[in-house]
Amino acid sequence: MSQRNWIKLLLLVILVTNILFLSRIEKLTKEIQSLSLSNDSLKKHIGHLYRDPVMLVDSILIPANAMKYIRLKGIKWPKAVWAQAMVETGYFTCDNCCLQYNNIFGFMAGPGECMKFDKWQDCVDYYAKWQRKTYTKKEDYFAFLNRIKYASFKEYTTHIAQILMDNKMVYDDK
Repeated sequence: MSQRNWIKLLLLVILVTNILFLSRIEKLTKEIQSLSLSNDSLKKHIGHLYRDPVMLVDSILIPANAMKYIRLKGIKWPKAVWAQAMVETGYFTCDNCCLQYNNIFGFMAGPGECMKFDKWQDCVDYYAKWQRKTYTKKEDYFAFLNRIKYASFKEYTTHIAQILMDNKMVYDDK
């Protein structure tokens, strides 16, 4: 086949592709027009995104999303709690810990048995409920964690404090 015929064939393919593309655009335009949704109707269909702030937190488990969700759930001492998740999961990278069960705080169901959650947000929800029940005194959160023996090793709150310092976070209840 000569070069001239290849060029003709290529132009024919481009022309057919453009015709198909334009017909698809025309079809989509007609579908959109047939919907004729007003602004009020659009707000009704997607309004839950604005009313439910949980929808605004990405479901991917990264430190920033964890902090957003911890704050969203109204957990007291959110920075310290976020740092707990970092300690318990090795910054969400551990292979042999409760993280495999979406358990970012190391909650135990029994000796050597991690509690299991469908998604990591469920674990944060559980922490919020747990904290409301157990953190009843107005005390320093590190003192609270030590008093209730949250972790089995003595330096637990030291590790949390180190993570806060490493991330330039002030240890406070905000």
